[in-house]
Amino acid sequence: MTKTLTELAAALPPDNEVEAWAAGLMEHWAEEEQARQDEEREYAQAVQKPSMVPFSLDSVHPCVVKAHAACKAWLSCILRRTQPHFLTLSGPTGCGKTHLARNAKYALSTKGIPCTIASWAKVILASKTKKAEDEFYHLATVKVLVLDGIGAENTRGEFSRGLSDALLVDLMERRENRWTMFLTTLTMPQLAKLYSERAESRLHRNGSIVVDMSQAQDYNKIPNTNSK
Repeated sequence: MTKTLTELAAALPPDNEVEAWAAGLMEHWAEEEQARQDEEREYAQAVQKPSMVPFSLDSVHPCVVKAHAACKAWLSCILRRTQPHFLTLSGPTGCGKTHLARNAKYALSTKGIPCTIASWAKVILASKTKKAEDEFYHLATVKVLVLDGIGAENTRGEFSRGLSDALLVDLMERRENRWTMFLTTLTMPQLAKLYSERAESRLHRNGSIVVDMSQAQDYNKIPNTNSK
């Protein structure tokens, strides 16, 4: 039976432990938000001036090409309203996961289809606010959702891991028939260990696509040969 956020919150430990956890999460989220804003500016420039993109698919790792093909297939499923609904991109920071997700959002916008990109760390943090139920319901019901940073939240301590796992599984169940892209730096075995095997198994449900990008490099560290 799916638990409400109120029920989950009731099982949390004393406020002082929660506050310490939340403080660490806030610091992490601030860094993540700054990185996201920087990436948004770079993406906006790339869309306006395609020549500014420092590399093409011809110069990236084969697993990134595979991820690109998976994104196109997922977009096709959205347009045709078919399964699979879930797509997971698993790879290190800077390998292009968020870049592909933002391009997918842009492609959907040209078809008039809204796509919400949300930070998982921010979702966890919001679970402690008074508007938690409304915000969680919104993410559970939007037509297309990209959930970025799975595993990037502060999960130190048993209670925080339990909360993260419960919320993630709950959201997966609510979105079982809605198109969702999950972005994570974790491999599937790491995700199962950090959360639970049931969370990892749901990423494969009903033919859902999981792309392993673990061999890709950080393309932010590649010199831009086009800029002189």
